[in-house]
Amino acid sequence: MSKIIIKNEFMHILSKKSGFTIKDTKIFWEAFTDIFKECVEADVELNIKGFGHLYILDVAERIRTDPKTLEKIYQPPSKRVTFKLSRTITDAIRKVQQRHYSSATRRKEVIAEMMEKLNKTV
Repeated sequence: MSKIIIKNEFMHILSKKSGFTIKDTKIFWEAFTDIFKECVEADVELNIKGFGHLYILDVAERIRTDPKTLEKIYQPPSKRVTFKLSRTITDAIRKVQQRHYSSATRRKEVIAEMMEKLNKTV
């Protein structure tokens, strides 16, 4: 299983990479997430080149089936917030997914190397 980086760790990594203080990094993060919230509330698309695209989809009304009771349920039209990663990030993910590992041992070695590189940046 891969390592999970929580918000506090992310703030430290971002602070170290950017050269800003942790306090300034947290201020930036709050402003960044506020922009996302405001865009969702105002039904505005947000496209950040190299990062991703935040937009709202209109979901049509439909009849769905409750899996427990098999009862037909009407679902009115609604909106769905969607975030699509940029091509740059999805390509990086695909490269990792497409690597061919000759054995489970090699896979563990590669993961250990990646974690070691990550820990060096922290």
